[in-house]
Amino acid sequence: PVDSRIKNSTWGTHSKTIIFDKKSFMIGSYNIDNRSAFYNVESAIFCEGNQELTDALIKDVDKRLYRSSYEIIDENTAVNANGVKTSPYSNATKGQRAIVDALKFIIPNLEFLL
Repeated sequence: PVDSRIKNSTWGTHSKTIIFDKKSFMIGSYNIDNRSAFYNVESAIFCEGNQELTDALIKDVDKRLYRSSYEIIDENTAVNANGVKTSPYSNATKGQRAIVDALKFIIPNLEFLL
């Protein structure tokens, strides 16, 4: 059960999982960019030499990946984990879709900032 003090919170950690090999991995908040290296407070847990724990992590990642992922076929078509054709936007709201469509035009014009 989720602790009632955090059940309705609006914050959280966006974590990343990196599996290095069959015995080593890292789970943490670190982004591979200058913000994480110089400005943000980041955390990570490293595990080296534990094949059993790494196997469990790989199994969990695979389960979530295949249960929640969509294969993008083209700009208007995707296939969900059950093989059913659907929209690449999944269940995004009209507002969320409008933001994505707007970003398609804005982002290329900001490329010079990179």
